[in-house]
Amino acid sequence: VTGDKGANVDKAIECYGLALQVRTRETAPQGWAHATFILLLAQLDAERWDAALVSARALQQFGPQWERWRQDGEFVVGRVHHIEVRLRRGRGRRSRPAVRALLRSLAHAFPAGHRGV
Repeated sequence: VTGDKGANVDKAIECYGLALQVRTRETAPQGWAHATFILLLAQLDAERWDAALVSARALQQFGPQWERWRQDGEFVVGRVHHIEVRLRRGRGRRSRPAVRALLRSLAHAFPAGHRGV
């Protein structure tokens, strides 16, 4: 991936949104959950708090049905709480260093070479 990081994240959000039209919760529940999680990460990176909250709540509702819930459920629940607090306080911006730290903390979530959907 080259070029403008913001544009790349926007494109990723667009692509995962399209993927979720195919991988629906009803037809491909595990694929849906995985794509929704990756979409959530991109939305957090782009600081799209309202959209990220929708994605995180959807995963939280799906919960233990998701095969990765044991690994990533705590993160999802934490993001729901964090975003809700942030939106209540009206602080819709996160510093870039904080986003980078968050993404580094998620590096364990997927093995090296993992390509997403």
